[in-house]
Amino acid sequence: MMEETADSKDKTANSLKDLADDNEELKKQAAEQEQLKEEIKRLQTELDETKSQLTAVSLETESLESQKRTYQDEISSLQQIVNETIDESTLLTRKNEALEAELAEIKGQSTRVEIDKDGAPLAAAGAMIQTFARKVTNQISSQLNSDSSAVSVATNTSSSFLSPTGALTESLEESMRKAKEDSEVLRSLLVPLEEEIELLKDKLREMDQEVNKYKSELSCANQELTKYKGENGISSDAIETTTPIVHDLTNSTNSTDSLLSMNHTNSQNENMKKLESSPKIIAKIGSATSVASSGVCNMCENYEAQLVAAQERSRDLEKQLCTLERYKEELSKETAFRKDMEEKWNEKKEEHKLQIQELQKKVEEADKSLKELKHIYSTTKSEVTQRLSKLDEERRQTEARLNHLQRENENLVGKHSKRSSELQSEMINLPDVVPELQEMLLRRLDDLIAAKVGQEKAEEMVENLRYEANMLREQLESAQKNQICSEQRLQSTIHNLESNLHRAESEKQQLSAQLKELEARVISLQQETDDLKLEYDKAVEARGTLEYELKESRKKITALQIDLQMCERTQKDFVQLSQSLQQELEKIRESDNQVRWEHDEDVDECHNCKAPFSVTKRRQHCRHCGRIFCTACLSHQVKSGPHQRPSKVCGICHTLLDRETAPFFSTDPPIPH
Repeated sequence: MMEETADSKDKTANSLKDLADDNEELKKQAAEQEQLKEEIKRLQTELDETKSQLTAVSLETESLESQKRTYQDEISSLQQIVNETIDESTLLTRKNEALEAELAEIKGQSTRVEIDKDGAPLAAAGAMIQTFARKVTNQISSQLNSDSSAVSVATNTSSSFLSPTGALTESLEESMRKAKEDSEVLRSLLVPLEEEIELLKDKLREMDQEVNKYKSELSCANQELTKYKGENGISSDAIETTTPIVHDLTNSTNSTDSLLSMNHTNSQNENMKKLESSPKIIAKIGSATSVASSGVCNMCENYEAQLVAAQERSRDLEKQLCTLERYKEELSKETAFRKDMEEKWNEKKEEHKLQIQELQKKVEEADKSLKELKHIYSTTKSEVTQRLSKLDEERRQTEARLNHLQRENENLVGKHSKRSSELQSEMINLPDVVPELQEMLLRRLDDLIAAKVGQEKAEEMVENLRYEANMLREQLESAQKNQICSEQRLQSTIHNLESNLHRAESEKQQLSAQLKELEARVISLQQETDDLKLEYDKAVEARGTLEYELKESRKKITALQIDLQMCERTQKDFVQLSQSLQQELEKIRESDNQVRWEHDEDVDECHNCKAPFSVTKRRQHCRHCGRIFCTACLSHQVKSGPHQRPSKVCGICHTLLDRETAPFFSTDPPIPH
């Protein structure tokens, strides 16, 4: 019995230890749940940060789109400017054609006027004007050809400019440079024209003086005619025949006066100003001179108006050039800004990718922790149920044992009572003999002693059993209370864990939804970045084409510079060559008086490279001229004779003998001997 009670005590102690362990595990689970809550809060804050970053990225994309729109508007405006320049170039070509037609008409009129007019001074002036008009028309034709070529270049460059803007600016710069060169050429031509104009002015002044003389003579003649008419009474028919002659003379004087006034009004200073303002005024000077010869003043006014319009157009073109340069600078700035924005965008994109990866890792960790919590919850639940079942079984066993002990106690009490009743009911048969009585007394005393000892033991056992029963009852009551408390706690913890699980699942669903939204936004942003990359690649390709064209133009410029340098070098080489050839001719002429073959003792150095001869560097004779060279300079061979034997000759003799090879001076001029 004592062993069973000890076993029951050990079991109850073990159950209490298990309950304490369960409480500690539940506390650990609560701490882990709090950690999970903190992690969920941290993930929520990180999600909020990612949302704010995504909003910032969306704002940046909107700003990039607005910048793209502004760029497109600027490109459309540039295209409109290019189209306007093309239209203006076509109008200029048409006006040039009209001016050419007008010049042809003026030439015809000038020839007619020269045929119709008579008189030595007027013929000389017409000849001078004709020579001046020829020079001006030649210059105008050359200028028109250059203008047409410039217009064709402008149209070609405008067609190529619709995609890149740098080519138009370069073409316009080239056209302006050509215009400046043409203006310089025209200024160089102005000097003889000015001299001719001064000669014409001098002759016109002389003609003016003669016309004034003729006017005075005509006035005198008219006065004499009137006097003669009044005195002698000449008939009206004769006067009428003389009046048209007088009118013709007056008309001729008026025409000369108009010519003089035209020449005085269109003075040298105005012509120089117009010529300095633009190179096209030479055409108008020629037209003005032809008009002076024909006497048409309205054409001059039209030409002056056209001149002013051309000057305004040139100013507009200069303004457009300035705007194009400004647009070019803005484009370079915008490209740099785009590069910076793309670099920042790529950096932020990588940061967002890292953040999304971290969020995915955290979500995976949260999933793992949730799975672990579910597993721990299931295991703890199963363990608690198992322990509760064990406690129920132990309680039942303890109750059964208590009942068994009570029954045994009752049985023991019943046995003694039966024995006492039997003893009371027994008949007293005392022996008659004293020794037997003594023996019986001794036996009875032994039985009494044994009964008392058994009674005392039984009473002790009963008291012990009662104490143990009371202890077990108290332990059972405390165990039941603890079980009820633990069940309540476990139910509360289970309820809390279930609520936490529901919250975690809801938060997980929210996080998954937010993750899906983030992934969708990332996909849209990736598409936008791909579009921006495509646009950037297109811009890079356009820039590459522009850079390639720039490189090609630079290569052309360098090639032209190299050609120029080569031309200068060739000119210098030709000068040196001519000098060396003259020296060679003089030597050949001198050698006609001497023997051509040179002796080894007479020559100490090579005639070509001027290197001194030595033991290693031996003398070699040219088989044609007989002069001495080194082996390096005497490398050419010529086949001669009936057997076509090869013989070594110098460079000059090789060019003389072999007509198919390039001459020796095609690479370097020979060193004079």
